[in-house]
Amino acid sequence: MSRAKEHGETVLQLAIAAQDIRVQALAMLKETRNLSREGSDVLNKIMSTRQELYYLLALGDYGRAAVAGDQVVVLLHALGLDSSSFLYRGVITLLGEVCFARTEYEAARKINEPLATSSQNLKGSVSNVVGYALHNLALADIYMGAYDVTGILENLGATRSIFVDTSDDYGIDQCNIARMELHMIHGEYKNAKAISFATVALPGKSGDILASCFERLGDIACAEQDFTVAFRYYVVLLAVTQKYEDMRETTMALRHLGNIFLVQGDEDAALDMWNGALEAFTWMDIHRGRAECMLRIEDVHVQRRDVVSANGLWTSARELFKRCSQANQIQACDKRLLGS
Repeated sequence: MSRAKEHGETVLQLAIAAQDIRVQALAMLKETRNLSREGSDVLNKIMSTRQELYYLLALGDYGRAAVAGDQVVVLLHALGLDSSSFLYRGVITLLGEVCFARTEYEAARKINEPLATSSQNLKGSVSNVVGYALHNLALADIYMGAYDVTGILENLGATRSIFVDTSDDYGIDQCNIARMELHMIHGEYKNAKAISFATVALPGKSGDILASCFERLGDIACAEQDFTVAFRYYVVLLAVTQKYEDMRETTMALRHLGNIFLVQGDEDAALDMWNGALEAFTWMDIHRGRAECMLRIEDVHVQRRDVVSANGLWTSARELFKRCSQANQIQACDKRLLGS
């Protein structure tokens, strides 16, 4: 566990290691803004703002990416473009990614809904727009707890057919991840583990797919009260995300490790993990991650009767859970607040 705790300190190290990439990306942002100022037409501004959105998304600066996305949508509407436009669909798809990254599931669903219906007649690789839109609708429903299993399975079935037709292996993996989430919700851990093991056994999987599988395996082990196994999976998750320099998933691994440390009775180590994760989640503007860390941190401080450190994080967590449509977690916050 001490080794994992040392790994936890790499969140800031990753940020430092990626500094050169950030400098280059920010230079590109400056260049696109300058080009936009020089250009007089709206289309030029759309293209430069779209690039800004893309770079910010890649950097994990999701809050600023959302602002850039809103700006480019306004510009698209100024040109009279809608979901029938390929340019519009590309921008909206990116904006949907931003919403998912920030865990704004209702907004992500709203963005993807028109894409799922307006692109039905597209052929070839472009039809993947509707495939990913249908997948995102299913995933948003799962994350929000709207467990219309029939509707979710219909969307995932249609999505998988599209990805098989277009030989999109990454899309197929995303469908498998969504199915795994659905199995976990219903306590079907054996089925969820089978999907995860089958996925990680194949070579050439992307870092985010591997991270999703190892994270779910850790979650399943926690649900089965096997915290030793869960700890191992979360350490593997941390190693994978460090390899691919994925700050979001690395931060998620820290949060999970904090939970394990708490179970093992090491509250100080748990607080270290959660505070580090909270700082990173805040920078990235990921609502659900922030809220889950706040909830845990306040729990420990209240249990310790540490009035100074217990500074209203439950209330802040409740507002963040509201933004990501987590009804059960909102109720959990309410119970804590009523009992305090």
